[in-house]
Amino acid sequence: MSKRRRMQRAVAPMAAVSASPAAGPNPKAVPLEEIGSSGLKHSGGFLQEERLLDLKGNRGKAKFREMADKNAVVGACLGYIRALIRQVRFYVDPYSASDSEDVKKAQFTHEAFNDMSVPFPEFIGEALSMLVYGFAPHEMVYKRRLGDTNDGETRSKFTDGLLGFRKLPLRAQTTIWRWDIDDNGGIQGFWQNDPSGKRKGQVFIPISRALLFRPSSEKNNPEGRSLLQNAYESYYYATKLGELEAMGFERDATGIPVMRIPVRCMLPNASPSDAAVYDGAKTIVKNIKQDKEAGIVIPSDFSQTGQELYELKLLTTGGKRQFDATEMIKRYEQRMAMALLSDFVLMGHESVGSYALSADKTNLFTLALGALADSILEVLNLYAIPRLMAANGWETTRCPLMKRGDIEQVNLAALGDYITKITGAGVKMFHDLEAHLLKVAKLPERRVTIYGPDGNPVENLAAEGLPFDRKVESAGQLVRAGYDPKGAAAALGLPALEHIGLPPVTVQAPRQGASQDGQGENASGEEGA
Repeated sequence: MSKRRRMQRAVAPMAAVSASPAAGPNPKAVPLEEIGSSGLKHSGGFLQEERLLDLKGNRGKAKFREMADKNAVVGACLGYIRALIRQVRFYVDPYSASDSEDVKKAQFTHEAFNDMSVPFPEFIGEALSMLVYGFAPHEMVYKRRLGDTNDGETRSKFTDGLLGFRKLPLRAQTTIWRWDIDDNGGIQGFWQNDPSGKRKGQVFIPISRALLFRPSSEKNNPEGRSLLQNAYESYYYATKLGELEAMGFERDATGIPVMRIPVRCMLPNASPSDAAVYDGAKTIVKNIKQDKEAGIVIPSDFSQTGQELYELKLLTTGGKRQFDATEMIKRYEQRMAMALLSDFVLMGHESVGSYALSADKTNLFTLALGALADSILEVLNLYAIPRLMAANGWETTRCPLMKRGDIEQVNLAALGDYITKITGAGVKMFHDLEAHLLKVAKLPERRVTIYGPDGNPVENLAAEGLPFDRKVESAGQLVRAGYDPKGAAAALGLPALEHIGLPPVTVQAPRQGASQDGQGENASGEEGA
């Protein structure tokens, strides 16, 4: 079949649908089945993606755990990431703020995440274990909200009888045995093998009851990709060089043990007693250490020529080594930090680097943390919240959304310089902008208190008992404080007024003795603005 004929057959179903849009969906013309697959390499639920033997399966999980727990640079970088993301403010917004039902759903969702047996920041901390292992599987455990009961399945701060989250616990990555993956690469669930668990042995957790957090989902790999994967090679060489440096220091400090024994003890046909002497000598030079109990006893026999038959001494290298292991280790540690986008943490330990460079690297690090936090929010918004709505019999087309605040605090000095420049260019400040700036700086918002005739603060500005002149005076006070004139008038129950463009005037009563024709003093009392 020619190439042109194959293309015509491929586009024919789509052409049939586009030719008659009024006919509606036509499943026969547009196949709904999935033809290809994700390309993920797996067999029997076991993944075959990793080529490096040290990082495969449980061996790889143990290696990543070792990197996170034992390496100072990796531990510091991961600590920064966890601390910064855990301090972010997470909040829930309704689908529509003008719809009361949507607002109620948002409030319920907020309650559900803050009514768990584990605080929400702890849940975020467990989800961030995906940084080490590449994935973090959590199980969704529900409860009936029946107030302060003795049963964990019903204990809650609320008594509305709705279904909420009891907890969203992590299922340890080291206990995940294998995955249930369909023919197209879709994840259907996983088997957990926990010998110390309640059910002992393997249990299957369907994906409908699970939340799977991953920093990367290439090929829809259920185990994602660890942030430590690119740092492993540098970690390997830095660890080996550290061991060699420690051994070299020990040898330089104590010297290399050298022991002389008669040659007959080293011959292949040596007698048992001579062979025992040879084995003992090897044991001595291997285990010799300089400590408070160090000491060796050797014979004082001499040969016929007067030479000692047994001798032990320490041979020192002397001079400087050809390679500087410390500089090599620093290079690999920097690469590890670069793999985690956290190499700025090393800038204070070196005599190089400028403030501008540090600021740029910090900005990149903040953007990366925002992406990681967003990956957690995507899973909660796509799966956790809709399933919570469905569990309570609500429609899932208008679900609330969980959002987050900023990762880092705003640089007030830079922001102040920016505001100074734009106001100098003619941009005017208004109340909403001022309120936002005060909120960013964590300063109290400016409030204007209106007092009534009795001297007490007025809570209801549009109260009928407030005299008209006092309302007008209060409106002027609000406008001078920066509030919108129309909004101030509406809040006080005043009709909207439109400025006609004339200059302001002050009207006064005529004084006694003033001329009737208006000569002398201005009878109307008009004064220039």
